[in-house]
Amino acid sequence: MEITGSRYYFTDAFSARNLPFGFAEALGKGVVRTLIAGSLLGVLSGLAVARILCTVRLLVREQFDWAASEAQFLVIGGLLVAACFFVGQNIGYRGILLLPVLSGLVCLHLSVEDREVRRFCGQMIAAVLFVMWEEFFRLALHAMISPVHVEGLSSRAEVLFWIGRELVWWWLGVGLVAIVWLFLRRSPRSEIFGRTPDPSAV
Repeated sequence: MEITGSRYYFTDAFSARNLPFGFAEALGKGVVRTLIAGSLLGVLSGLAVARILCTVRLLVREQFDWAASEAQFLVIGGLLVAACFFVGQNIGYRGILLLPVLSGLVCLHLSVEDREVRRFCGQMIAAVLFVMWEEFFRLALHAMISPVHVEGLSSRAEVLFWIGRELVWWWLGVGLVAIVWLFLRRSPRSEIFGRTPDPSAV
């Protein structure tokens, strides 16, 4: 279910549109708004493609068992979350798709040997936990700054938190695309559709 309406750029709905179109909504009108949104979306897309390529080059250092159930949960959940993120705006409860992603990333983190790949998995786990608990962190931030009587502090903190949240969503979505892409490139068909029984074992 896609959500329409500019007000959803600043709610808990997640989408690749939130950051560029949210900035455009706040900074311009008419043609200027369109130019801002298009420019930001183009820059983010270019950076996303570059990071996908770098991440794939990093992950090929490890030989993953793509037929393992945890890895398949990660790929299926990653495909669904990434598709939802890049295709349109999504209501908050679709974030439940991050649960299989989280379990797969944890198992991957425990099984890999390369230090940089393990660091990448840890960062992805942290990003998933952040976006799953973003409302908790937002409310905690408000609780910390509410006793401070500085004009405009609360609104500035809200804007900075929103920017940070949207950047984390982009980082997470691009990382999931890289994982799914690597799975499709490296996995034989037998692993994609399940293990093929070994005739010699019969």
